[in-house]
Amino acid sequence: NESCDTHGNFTPDGTKIVFQREPESDAQIWIMNVDGSNQQNLTLVHGGPVVEDGCEVKPMISPDGTKIAFRTCDEDIWVMNIDGTNPLKISGNMDNCSKHSWSPDSQWVLFSADANDDDHSRIYKVRRDGSGLVMLSEEEGDFCENWAAWSPDGQWISYHRRNWGTDDTSDLWIMQSDGTNKQVLVDGLPDGMDAEEDEWVCGPHSWHPGSRWIVFKKWLDDSPIFIIDVLTKQVSQLTEGYRDGRMWWSPDGRNILFKEYTTNPTRDDGQYNFDLLVLQLNETFAFANTGDINQDGTVNIQDLLLCLRMSLGMPVTIGENVYQPPYMGLVMLADMNGSGGVNIMDVIMLLRQILSVWTPVM
Repeated sequence: NESCDTHGNFTPDGTKIVFQREPESDAQIWIMNVDGSNQQNLTLVHGGPVVEDGCEVKPMISPDGTKIAFRTCDEDIWVMNIDGTNPLKISGNMDNCSKHSWSPDSQWVLFSADANDDDHSRIYKVRRDGSGLVMLSEEEGDFCENWAAWSPDGQWISYHRRNWGTDDTSDLWIMQSDGTNKQVLVDGLPDGMDAEEDEWVCGPHSWHPGSRWIVFKKWLDDSPIFIIDVLTKQVSQLTEGYRDGRMWWSPDGRNILFKEYTTNPTRDDGQYNFDLLVLQLNETFAFANTGDINQDGTVNIQDLLLCLRMSLGMPVTIGENVYQPPYMGLVMLADMNGSGGVNIMDVIMLLRQILSVWTPVM
């Protein structure tokens, strides 16, 4: 068609795609089957744009597949049912709301908005019914925060922080989902690389499905992609020489989908512009709830003891590192029953798994 279709995302069952049609000033939200058939305008389902003569943009499906969060042209965040019914404004009276994302349990929406009339954005979370609106950022300070993203285990929120004034840097931070325990993850380049004043962390980033790594980009002469291990803080560069961004980790952890913004040079010598590419990773990043908590390649009694201590909220030691609750990216390795945490059922399931592969010597 002659329309401009963008911001597509799949329903969790993989049968449909929700997307934005037309440029942003006139955009509306549509849904279709994965083969492109049965296209339906969801904006018209609820009688047209929720703001008269406005638009509805950047639809994002909730992980449970029942809701769609979106932004309006007057910069508010709304949620509607997956069939387009019952739109509800959830961002209260905040100004310049943007960059919304869902919690893994589909109950909360993160977004950024201006605070204190100073045009410095802060991060907020709100329940999908509009209740419980709370600022997670610090209220005072010469900085702005945005691009918030929940870790798949629900324990952490990563975000970008731009420091103004004499510091004037842009960094990658994380905090716990209630806004506590804020800490910087990336505030500079890996050791051995020459830093420039404009070498900032920028744009959206993506969590590994096991909540162990984050892929992000930095603005250099180009914009290469990096990953950071949230447990060890080790940073590795994945691409070089091109302007890359908009990264998404695959559900199995083995691939990273990203967009090449470069028109000169390009990896295909200009045959196409603004390509989507896939970066294949090694077995280190393969994800499954195997119970190999210490990641030594086997599931054994040491993993069972670690799981038990985590279920009791006790510190765990792996190598030279000691992890306190909520255990950073370890939760997804021990969460055998998929509850989003670690409890006695995970210990029992892990014990059964160990017994099923243990053969006594006769």
